[in-house]
Amino acid sequence: MENSVDVKINKSEGCRRVLNIKVSADKMAAEYEKIRKEISKTAKVAGFRAGKVPQNIIDKVYGPAIKDETMRRMISGAYSQSLDKADIKPVTEPVISNVSYEKGKELVFTAELDVMPEFRLPELSGIPVKKKKYSVADEDVEQAVKDILERNAVFSDITDRGAEDKDTIVINYAVSAGSKIIDKRDNMWLTLDEKSLLPGMCEKIRGMRSGEEKEIEIKLPTDYFKKEFAGAQAGIKVNLVSLKSRNVPPLDENFIKKLGAFDNVQKFRAAVRDDIEAFKKKEQEEDIKSQILDYLVKNAEISLPNSVLGRLKKQRFDDSVNMLKYRGLKEEDIEKEKSSIEKTSAADAERNMRIAYIFHKIVKEHGLEAKDEDIDGRIKEISKVNYRKEEEVRKYYSSEEMKDHLRNKIEEEKVIDFILKKAKIKEIEESKK
Repeated sequence: MENSVDVKINKSEGCRRVLNIKVSADKMAAEYEKIRKEISKTAKVAGFRAGKVPQNIIDKVYGPAIKDETMRRMISGAYSQSLDKADIKPVTEPVISNVSYEKGKELVFTAELDVMPEFRLPELSGIPVKKKKYSVADEDVEQAVKDILERNAVFSDITDRGAEDKDTIVINYAVSAGSKIIDKRDNMWLTLDEKSLLPGMCEKIRGMRSGEEKEIEIKLPTDYFKKEFAGAQAGIKVNLVSLKSRNVPPLDENFIKKLGAFDNVQKFRAAVRDDIEAFKKKEQEEDIKSQILDYLVKNAEISLPNSVLGRLKKQRFDDSVNMLKYRGLKEEDIEKEKSSIEKTSAADAERNMRIAYIFHKIVKEHGLEAKDEDIDGRIKEISKVNYRKEEEVRKYYSSEEMKDHLRNKIEEEKVIDFILKKAKIKEIEESKK
């Protein structure tokens, strides 16, 4: 088909390409005849045996079907050949239009598609990077130990008195504005303090006993999550389901043995310190990565393929909405935030897409592809760190989708390391919170 296909390329806006393709009449006639012979072998027409139907009858009965199949095959083949001729790498399926073909004549059609963006990488040497120093102070360890103890607190029911400050309360409540219930929650575990409850609720609940109900009148705060009711008078029906005391365990050998293989409290504290250090190191790495990504996005001028970007924006929007639904946000509340969600989703989608194309180009231009041995080594590493059998990890990453995910992760790390080796790094003191 090589000399029988002619293609002219028009660059549309950004990454859009319009291919005007022609297939010669001779090539179309040859393909038409080929398909007619294929059909003739099995064609069934009343009064004739299969395979013995005269050609004029075949043309009369099957002519439209032969024409359609000829067009289908030749459009597909000519489109593929046109891509090869023009050295075009599409990122979308083509939109075929303006198809013109009659038996004995040439085939003409238009294919519109998006291609990989063409752009120049920004300078990758000497990128300014601020590296935050970090340290782990004794007070950091003590606070972490305290948090662990708090998370392992045991609750016991209080039945001989009313609720007091800092008690744990389990309540059902319904907030009403006028005759309309605007918020309703069941079995909410809260600490009895001003931070956990709406202003005015704490003093009204103080003294209530398990099983008691009460009607409370308050003024909703100006930053109430349902903006249309902010500052309004509201009635709250509260049912104190149960009242509980929070019993924090002591830091002793009995406690630490429940958490892991620690011989003594000192080794437990050392492990906590190691965890904090690992967390801070990860924070440092993520901050450095964020700086590099910001630099690349800001300094690479890329026209993104709109059709791909549109799909990615929709996917990101749908994911955000589904997450809000999963968290329990109601449809009407999501609808009110729709504009904000769309704006944020679009910005995230565009940024991520730019980063993906930039990383792809850096990988190709600097030979940073993830090789088979890289993937094999990463699987062994994952197996060791997660205490999983290597065969299990290999099975998990056996699909092409999961292999691609692992490959992309490795290549991303290679790109960051490649840039950091050439970066202009300045160490700065860790900010105190």
